[in-house]
Amino acid sequence: MPAHAATAGVGLGTFGDSSRKYAGTFKEEGYDLVCGEPGARYPTNALKNDGLYDNYNGVTGNTLAGINRVMSENAGTGDQVTAAALEYAVARTVDPNGALTAFGGARQSSYDAVINYDLYGRFGSGTVKAVQQKANELKQVIDTTVAGSGGSGFGQLNFALNPKNNYVGTVEMDGTPGSVGSITLSHGVFDDTGSNTRDNVQEGAVYGVRGVPDDNGVFYKITGEGDFTPPGQEGYAANIRVWLPTVAGQQRSLSAGEKAKPSPFHVTGFDPADRTTQFQPVLSTSAQTFVSKGQAFTDTVRFSTTEDATGLNNPWYRSPASGRALPIAAEGTVYGPFAQPVGSPSDSAPSDAPIAGHLKITTGDAGPDIEYTAQSTETAQAAGYYSYVWTIDASKQTAIARKYLPTNYSFTDKFGLAAESSTTPMRVTATTQVPAPVVPLSGVPADSAQVTTDGFWLKDGSGKNIPVTIRWDAWLDPRESGIEQVDAGQKPADATLLGTTTQTVTEPGQVKTPEGSALGFTVPAAVHGSIVWVASVRDADQGANADLIEEWSDAYGVPTEVQLIGQPTVTTKATPSSQKGLQISDTATVGGVMPATGAQLAFELYQVPMTQDANGVWQRDVADGAVSKVCEDPDNRIFSNIGRGARIAVTGIYTSPTVTASEHGTFLWVESLWSRPTKPGEKPQLITRGECGAPDETTVVVNVSTKASAVDGSSPVTPGSAIQDTASIVGAVPDGATVTFEAFRGEPGKAVCTPETLAWTSKTVALTAGYYTESRALQPTSGAFTPDASSNATQVWFVETVRDHNGQTIAKGDCGVPDETVALPPVPGAPGATPSPSSSTPAGVTPAAGAPSALAITGLDAGSMGPWIAGAVIAVLAGLTVAGVRLVRRRRSSEQLTD
Repeated sequence: MPAHAATAGVGLGTFGDSSRKYAGTFKEEGYDLVCGEPGARYPTNALKNDGLYDNYNGVTGNTLAGINRVMSENAGTGDQVTAAALEYAVARTVDPNGALTAFGGARQSSYDAVINYDLYGRFGSGTVKAVQQKANELKQVIDTTVAGSGGSGFGQLNFALNPKNNYVGTVEMDGTPGSVGSITLSHGVFDDTGSNTRDNVQEGAVYGVRGVPDDNGVFYKITGEGDFTPPGQEGYAANIRVWLPTVAGQQRSLSAGEKAKPSPFHVTGFDPADRTTQFQPVLSTSAQTFVSKGQAFTDTVRFSTTEDATGLNNPWYRSPASGRALPIAAEGTVYGPFAQPVGSPSDSAPSDAPIAGHLKITTGDAGPDIEYTAQSTETAQAAGYYSYVWTIDASKQTAIARKYLPTNYSFTDKFGLAAESSTTPMRVTATTQVPAPVVPLSGVPADSAQVTTDGFWLKDGSGKNIPVTIRWDAWLDPRESGIEQVDAGQKPADATLLGTTTQTVTEPGQVKTPEGSALGFTVPAAVHGSIVWVASVRDADQGANADLIEEWSDAYGVPTEVQLIGQPTVTTKATPSSQKGLQISDTATVGGVMPATGAQLAFELYQVPMTQDANGVWQRDVADGAVSKVCEDPDNRIFSNIGRGARIAVTGIYTSPTVTASEHGTFLWVESLWSRPTKPGEKPQLITRGECGAPDETTVVVNVSTKASAVDGSSPVTPGSAIQDTASIVGAVPDGATVTFEAFRGEPGKAVCTPETLAWTSKTVALTAGYYTESRALQPTSGAFTPDASSNATQVWFVETVRDHNGQTIAKGDCGVPDETVALPPVPGAPGATPSPSSSTPAGVTPAAGAPSALAITGLDAGSMGPWIAGAVIAVLAGLTVAGVRLVRRRRSSEQLTD
């Protein structure tokens, strides 16, 4: 391009006027220039572009970049002040000394003074100050600028595969040091971003990547490409463009230099070898520890992967598109039952191992990230130990799944792994039978059992049978019969636990409860009911083996598990009646089941208290007149040997001590049976006690006297006269008592009262119950009897009989008592001594105003106490006769009691 003379730019003054200072820019070939040599003439002629200098007048580096910067940013300005300040700032930088010379050669003391000298006269102080300030600002920019840098670079992407996991690898940009850029991957993602792109990649830095294969693709490579920028800082280069004058004597001129900027470069790369998605699936399981009989086998399966012979262990394949894991099928076999734990694991199950069940499972979309539960269709049929073995077989997978497994891949875990074992607890039961259906009071109850199991008797690891503890609970049930069979947990609320015993067994067989004191408890000394045994197998009794033994319990109330508590029975028969001054007693017949430790038999005797009413009639002095309440008042007791009774060990007949009846009255016997203590400090307990006022336990003390006479009172009796007998009763007459009179007839001499001599029997006369004294006796009469005439049967003997309400004889007169004998005159020619019934008048009772003076005193029936003890063992109790006991009747005139 031909050179042209420089033309004016922007500044203060006139460009080309050599007489005055021009401060500003000028143009050459389209560039904006300033003077580059202070003090030299302006280039009014053409200038030559000498190119870029990185050293001008000794100015280099950042300072030269600063000149480049202020020229680039301000030379094209349209502002005169800025253009003028630019010239002054550049001048003082390229020639600090020359810049102190003002226009025309005048030296100044400062740069501001130079500006003032050059411009003040034409432009004034305001413009001078503006130029000074701007020049100083531009000089500050020059001095603080850092040169920009930059350039081109090179590089490539290097990929590496992890031999343990083909999905894992790295990428590195190997190239111009310090370069920074971005990379985009194909079939892969960055570990830290999870994306196939990454920015701010540093040259030489290694980044983790993960392979992303195509769907259904087994082999693939990761490729990548990227753009990087070499190191450097964008800015102004440390150079300046220099223009040389074509005429000698004119100054060199300067224009802006270059901008500095690094140049991007492109890189590529790919895997050095194919990556594979094939993997080796394996599994581990945790079988349900205990499986009840009839329950399915259950196993918890966890899938994972394992390495091959080269160490490669790829993760479970997932579809890149859906993220779903490849489904893998596994099959399990349950071996067992075995009598004892399998022991050490082995590679395979024994060839003869029984198979109890099968399990199958196929992984889902989550693959190995979750646990799976497999359950067999079969159930545990017997007690024992079971072992699970699982397999993964490539031949049993889908066609798609087989692509991702090694050829002919197969996995089988070990037989006998502890985590893959289950136990079906053994069920130990018992058929129970009490050895005796009845157990006595204070006796030792007993039970026995035939122990069986429904399968193996499980063994421990050493081959020994596991011990099983059988528990027996003995329940005291208040019922003696009608015990309902119910579940043990629903036993009656009123059943109480009597005691518990246990037995440990290690094999099926017969077992029984301990005998004697070894049992630790006995039947209570005084109780009614039954002992109900309940046999059971409880976890609480098995210790560390509880999980291996199924709980079991017998029902409550099983008939063969019930022992009736045997009771002794006591029946008694007291002396029914007696006369004052004679001895009375009670006799007990002890039967049933005697207590195991024997018993003590005791007797008590109570007198019914009497009192006179306002009319002088004697009444029972008892609340409500109830005889049963007599024994509630200890003041009525006149005899007791409780605590001193006879110790008896066997059943039999036992007689009480005798007691002298010292006065008339009604006396009540009460027998009681007590336990015999066997331990120090133990007290007797009452087993049974008789009823107060029982008829067979009542003794009445009564005296009966009689007087036979003619009805009309004539004496002697004449033939054809009616005769009668009158009784006088003193003492206690019980309710329902009666009296009958019989007349016997015979010749004078020895009295004979037999059925053959019976001539007449009165009607039964009811007696009024009560207490009668000698001053107010009860006097019933027989009614009239008219004997037939006889030539020789001139004697009539009356016999009275007093009976209780049951017809039992209380008192009976003797035959031939003088006062009971009537002499009849003989009638010649009349029949002989053959008695015949005669007419009679009704008998009656006539209470006497006073005691009769000439009545016969008759005794008790001596035969009345014989038959009831026939055939029994009679034991006369210690003491026999209580001679010192005197019956005392209490009379309470203040109380009015009636029968």
